[in-house]
Amino acid sequence: IMCHNGEFLSECYEPRSKTVDDFFNEYEKSYIEKDYTRSLIPMTLEGCVVRISDVIGYLGRDLEDAIRIGLIKISDVPQNIIDVLGTTNSEIVNTIVMDIINNSHDKPYIKMSSNVYQAMSNLKDFNTQMIYLKANTEESINQFKNMFETLYQYYLNALEKGDKTVSIYSIFLNDMSPDYINDTSNKRIVIDYISGMTDEFFTKEFHSIK
Repeated sequence: IMCHNGEFLSECYEPRSKTVDDFFNEYEKSYIEKDYTRSLIPMTLEGCVVRISDVIGYLGRDLEDAIRIGLIKISDVPQNIIDVLGTTNSEIVNTIVMDIINNSHDKPYIKMSSNVYQAMSNLKDFNTQMIYLKANTEESINQFKNMFETLYQYYLNALEKGDKTVSIYSIFLNDMSPDYINDTSNKRIVIDYISGMTDEFFTKEFHSIK
């Protein structure tokens, strides 16, 4: 879980053995040092797969979404990225996954080829400059803040009133153990519920409330 907290793009992910003391030292530092978990090395091959999966999942998807909403055009993407990875999310995911399989099969590590790694790194930089930095304007951040505050207050009011018609009951609390419900404050329950939402569901909930 600690190693999954924050993407870490690398050409090779090799598991590292750790003692119990090593583990708890990393655990303590993760609460103290900013972005410490971004560079943690997993202890297993499975952990290495998890480490890279997030990056594989969002690079192409974010590119497709940005094109779909008109933020960028496919012609804006550098040709050296397209030539290696492809133009659609499915092509990009397939290229990276197959490359990792071919370079990692029967190996004690998870690895991709140098050209695919470089193309991924370039795409990540492109997305940052052309998508993420453009999306996080002061206006959009204020809009997101308003959406979070609106949902938070709405669900908190529902819990305080016991309004079980609200989704925080039907989707979240109805499947929770009595221990969680009894031992957790209403504020914490609301935070837990919102933190588990997808972007799409979060937006849908906000618009249905408004």
